[in-house]
Amino acid sequence: MLPDLFADAAALADAAAAQVPDPTIGAVSDELAVYVAYLDLLAPAERAGLPTCLPEVSSGSKEMSVRDTWDLPLGLDLVTD
Repeated sequence: MLPDLFADAAALADAAAAQVPDPTIGAVSDELAVYVAYLDLLAPAERAGLPTCLPEVSSGSKEMSVRDTWDLPLGLDLVTD
């Protein structure tokens, strides 16, 4: 039943699949882009002397603790004016 048509469709699908990166690479790439954008966002605050840090993630505890904090939008607004 139209073997040439289905062979062409299969070849097209294989060619398209070869151009799509591994899903894991795509997911890691997206996450890295978020982290790099966050670091770029914090750079003016760090240059102005506002303390910054990255969170410590634990697989064993859901406890959250913060101290010596500042409001991100307000702090960035103050250091970029």
